[in-house]
Amino acid sequence: MLNLLEPADAPSYAAMIAERGPGARGYGTTIEEAVGNILLLADSFRRNGFGLLAIRDRSSGLFVGYCGLIVGRATEDKPEIAFELLRQFHGHGYATESAQAVVEAAAATGRARLWSTVGALNSASLRVLEKNGFRRDHVESAENRGDVIYLVRDLSPARSVPTLPGSTCADYFGTGNQQPERGRLRLRRGGGRVFLGRSAKGRRPRGWRPGHRRRRAGLRRSGPRRR
Repeated sequence: MLNLLEPADAPSYAAMIAERGPGARGYGTTIEEAVGNILLLADSFRRNGFGLLAIRDRSSGLFVGYCGLIVGRATEDKPEIAFELLRQFHGHGYATESAQAVVEAAAATGRARLWSTVGALNSASLRVLEKNGFRRDHVESAENRGDVIYLVRDLSPARSVPTLPGSTCADYFGTGNQQPERGRLRLRRGGGRVFLGRSAKGRRPRGWRPGHRRRRAGLRRSGPRRR
């Protein structure tokens, strides 16, 4: 499931950054610094209307990694999708499923295109993106990072059939200036509760009404989380 990152995720978040290895961006991040990073990421929802979400195991609620949208090397209207997982959760479909939910929710906000930038040697991330309909656009050389592949996906309107079969991304939250809810939603495979804030056109997704998709899908929300 996907929901907001919280300061309690800091130890797992710092461990994930450490797995990047010496010399990698952010290597050596302390738990205190991780708390600060998480608060900055949460602020992205207030500034941009989108950001990174925690991926959590459904049964245990454990932090698995993150997935969401960032401006990155792109723009607010056509942002980048980004994801990263703790190594112990690689190869179990978490990244593919979470990326699919984020892609569908981005389409629901009215965005027409998403980008992603991946190191040329990161074959696992390239496979996740290709499974989610991204195609290679061009390659650039980045200082100290080698070749970086730019991938792009043009989004269909939210009412169209998703690229991947079996999707049940049932509940989008178009906020305007509202803040994302703190509740969690139990997810079915292939879907997610995704908080992506206001639409690219500054309005809620077409046909949006509070909770109507959740009721129709028969999904159950657990109680609100406290900090």
